[in-house]
Amino acid sequence: MSHISLLLSLSRAIGSVPVINALSDLHHPLQTLADLMTLQEQFGELNSLTVTWIGDGDNVLHDLMLGCALLGVNVHLCCPPGYEPYQGVMNMAQKLASASGSRITVICLPLFIYAHYYYYLIISSSPSINPEILICEC
Repeated sequence: MSHISLLLSLSRAIGSVPVINALSDLHHPLQTLADLMTLQEQFGELNSLTVTWIGDGDNVLHDLMLGCALLGVNVHLCCPPGYEPYQGVMNMAQKLASASGSRITVICLPLFIYAHYYYYLIISSSPSINPEILICEC
């Protein structure tokens, strides 16, 4: 059963209580709102911060790129080959980033080299990530 079918069944079962589904295979906007609120709480000004993503190019990354691009936050992403974000979302994020003065950058080298240069590091728990790339004897 898909999560959409499950939500529809749940909403029918509970009747008058609204069910908000802000999650899809392509987007996950509430996670992005939570991440951006955490950044603002921690650093105040979001403009010119850099967020680093290590993991699959999934729904969470899609909305993180879009939200950050709108607010002038730079995004560096490191996705395993074959697990890159959807190109349509990437194009939209690049366009928004250009308008806000931020950058979306794809990093292909081992990320542990770069990790200490960023404000906010997000590591996805996806099975395609090899944990050995995250180990650093620094």
